[in-house]
Amino acid sequence: MKRMLPVIAAAATAALLVLFFFMPRFISQIQDMSIIGKMETSEAQNLRLEDSSDMSLIERMAMYAYNYNIIELQTGRYLTSETVEDTVIRELQKLKLSSLIGFDYGSSYMSYSTVQFKVDSTDPEKNLITWYINYIDAYDNVLTLVLDDETGVILCMQYYNMNYDNYSYGATNYAQTLFSSEQRNSLQSTLDPELIAQMFTEYWGLSMETFELAWHSGNYYEYTFEVSDGEDSYFVRIAIEGNSIFLY
Repeated sequence: MKRMLPVIAAAATAALLVLFFFMPRFISQIQDMSIIGKMETSEAQNLRLEDSSDMSLIERMAMYAYNYNIIELQTGRYLTSETVEDTVIRELQKLKLSSLIGFDYGSSYMSYSTVQFKVDSTDPEKNLITWYINYIDAYDNVLTLVLDDETGVILCMQYYNMNYDNYSYGATNYAQTLFSSEQRNSLQSTLDPELIAQMFTEYWGLSMETFELAWHSGNYYEYTFEVSDGEDSYFVRIAIEGNSIFLY
């Protein structure tokens, strides 16, 4: 029996080490499940988590891009289905992107919208509610926006025409309807990726530190640009294929 004591002690020590190693992760998962269980049966207004007003825009952008726990909500904490469209119009007017794309806002309608709640399980005070909104105009151009619920700021954008494979040449259908061949070429040339990056940077109230081509294949070009608020920075990607724009 005495000979077995060291073996038993070693086994017990190993078991404690394994338990010590995996316990934080296990507790974290239990906390995640607890939060998710509460969220599935509650409205955004009833959230018991603290407000995220002290989060900077850079932090919000980074949190949206990171793969945190995601829960779908019925509405936002600040925006509702009745107020979100007015917020979209206001923010698009600030962005002034309509000068570069052929999206016809007058004929568009909201095809769908979802509200997502992201929470950092290691620090539940870091949480973010975003609206994922999809618009379609009379020419089958699609504009998809991601809005921060608290600030109303547009964090991401996609623009393409759903009549084209791989969402290429997003505004071509619109351009062919209204413009001559020469004008269509002029419209396509306006999709200057650096200009779009500058427009978003100014809209966000940030400064652009770098801009460079990441890679391209055929008609697809992907760029990265770094934005900064003076303390923190974040790399944004912008992809252009014909007249399709993907900014995320």
